[in-house]
Amino acid sequence: VRCPMGSVRARLVLAGMEPGETVTFYLDDGEPIENVPRAMVEDGNHILFREKSENFWVLQVQKREIK
Repeated sequence: VRCPMGSVRARLVLAGMEPGETVTFYLDDGEPIENVPRAMVEDGNHILFREKSENFWVLQVQKREIK
């Protein structure tokens, strides 16, 4: 998915989730793995796991808790 659509789609997924829930994203090298995690952190979410597999990145995100 071309940027910024990856970040937009990830934000839409998290918008439909409850605070504290987790989701796993599979991202390509380059702009997606640079921009999506940055957008998640900017929104107050937590990156729980980030690892490069053979052909893609695995990114696990926990939706921020509402205070």
